[in-house]
Amino acid sequence: MTVSASTEALDVDARGPDTDKAEKAAAEPRASVSIGAVALRLFAMMRERRWLLLLSIVFGTLAALLSLAPYAAAAVALVAILHGNIDWHWIGLVGASALGAVAGRHLFFSLATGLSHRIAFQTQQELRLALAAKLARVPLGFFDDRSKGELRTILLDDVEGVEDGMAHLVPEFSAAVVAPVVALALLAVIDWRLTLLAL
Repeated sequence: MTVSASTEALDVDARGPDTDKAEKAAAEPRASVSIGAVALRLFAMMRERRWLLLLSIVFGTLAALLSLAPYAAAAVALVAILHGNIDWHWIGLVGASALGAVAGRHLFFSLATGLSHRIAFQTQQELRLALAAKLARVPLGFFDDRSKGELRTILLDDVEGVEDGMAHLVPEFSAAVVAPVVALALLAVIDWRLTLLAL
């Protein structure tokens, strides 16, 4: 037996049956899964905690609104200075209000992400328990066709991936939608031509 043949034999022995099953499963094309169906299923699971979800959306919206306060404060102060109405006490109050708004923005964003993470972790727990209960009822042949690595990926890694969408989508989506809309509305009130330039 040559050295290369011995090495190949050792490699086959070291991989074991689980590795062979995992490679076969990776080679087989996976059935397509509808993203819409998955999203609806996740929202159905989150609906049990709809009040926490609503509160997270409210906090995320408030954080998005407060993120505009420093720009509004700077605009108000510049307008006062350009018109020659310099009241440094009033400008100081405007600056302090802007700093308070920044602190409030961080507070509300932390509350929003904290609540959304709580929803995500509780949903992950329920999802893993539901999967474990399902695995307890499937025929034994199901486990013969799948490796331990596949089952671990489904129970741990795939469910872990749910956390990113659920925990970060709500507050970040609120900030991404509310802040630009409010900014465009303010520009329209000041001068509609500014709104067209911003677009």
